Amino acid sequence: MEASALTKMLIRMPEEKGVSICTIITDDDSNRRSKSRHVANGGILPMDVEEPQFRADPSHRKHVVARAIYNLSSLPMKRNAVTKGLATHLKYCYGAWVKRNKHHTAEELSVLVHNILDHICGCHERCDAPWCYDKKAIEENLPFHPPSNHRLNKQKYPETYQQLKDIFNQYTSVEMMQYCNHPHDMQTNEALNQAIANIAPKSVCYSVLISLYSRIAYVIGIHSMGHYHYFAALFTKLGLAMTSSLAKFLTKKQDRKVSKKVYERRLDVKVAWPKKQKKQLQEIYKRMH
Repeated sequence: MEASALTKMLIRMPEEKGVSICTIITDDDSNRRSKSRHVANGGILPMDVEEPQFRADPSHRKHVVARAIYNLSSLPMKRNAVTKGLATHLKYCYGAWVKRNKHHTAEELSVLVHNILDHICGCHERCDAPWCYDKKAIEENLPFHPPSNHRLNKQKYPETYQQLKDIFNQYTSVEMMQYCNHPHDMQTNEALNQAIANIAPKSVCYSVLISLYSRIAYVIGIHSMGHYHYFAALFTKLGLAMTSSLAKFLTKKQDRKVSKKVYERRLDVKVAWPKKQKKQLQEIYKRMH
């Protein structure tokens, strides 16, 4: 259904809006990519419609890579030395390296992301101090003892290291990095979908009612203009007067939303350590300072 909706959008946009869609950020859905091609290439697009270039959402690609690593952590310890803590750490590292280095070329990004394996093996020459506590401790000449389950002894577990290397060779190749080498993501789309689902639940059918369009317009209006400005424009359109208490409430609601976004973008907030490991780090920083 999503693939059909995408191809219809690609065909309608040039006809109705005079706009040609050249790049689409999406997850790794091969069905959408195969159908969004010209008929001569096996798709369903007419030849007069431009074929879009597909790029991967880095956040979704991070989950795909993490799934392969978590599969290793579910194996018996006799067959693999990847723990849940190490898998979580690798997931974070992959996302951090892709996001911080996406201004590089795909070839450079492929090499940089491969350095994550050096990081978990204790080699931090190519790490970034803002997110690598080992590198920061080395540069500032401070003691730091990382969680033991965030490290891998390459000499002691060569088979595990090779299994991780095979995963990174697959998902950090130059071809794969070309899909992630861009400044965009799907976070806004996912947030809008969730907001729409909150007021138009999928378990309730609104497809034949004007209520569905009103609910979607309500979410898009708040997202684009903010709570106060959207309702102020709506009240003006309807010829209604907004009370001071409602205006104050909407302003506070919008301010909380903005401050929450700023807070969640902080690096120290994004590093979501498990409670036990977070407590260990707090004790370490107490000794460091």
